[in-house]
Amino acid sequence: MEELGWAKEDGKPVDYDYYLILAPMYRETEAINDDDDDDEEQERVAKKSKLEIDAYVHPEDEFIEEFAQFRFDYKFTRSKRAAESRDAFAETGLAPSRRCLVVEKSKIDAMVKRLLVVLAP
Repeated sequence: MEELGWAKEDGKPVDYDYYLILAPMYRETEAINDDDDDDEEQERVAKKSKLEIDAYVHPEDEFIEEFAQFRFDYKFTRSKRAAESRDAFAETGLAPSRRCLVVEKSKIDAMVKRLLVVLAP
């Protein structure tokens, strides 16, 4: 919010109706085991959707979500991460993703006040 204040002071057009907040997440899935045979692999894929649990990387994003008018998730189609790193995430059962949170301008002040209370030291 500080950056928006500075931009307004500089005369820049920053009066938006909605704010899009990109929240990094991890989706917990069943870990991939190289010892699985084909039948076990098919069973794992079938059960995968039942095992997914979303976890925000930043705890404050959970509170921001309360103020979001709507949200949607997206997966990465290309990653700059090294192949070994992607394999390590798959082996542990973590799949990186993003959640887009759309917050209406009228709710921004209440959201910031809530965050200041919840995240106070």
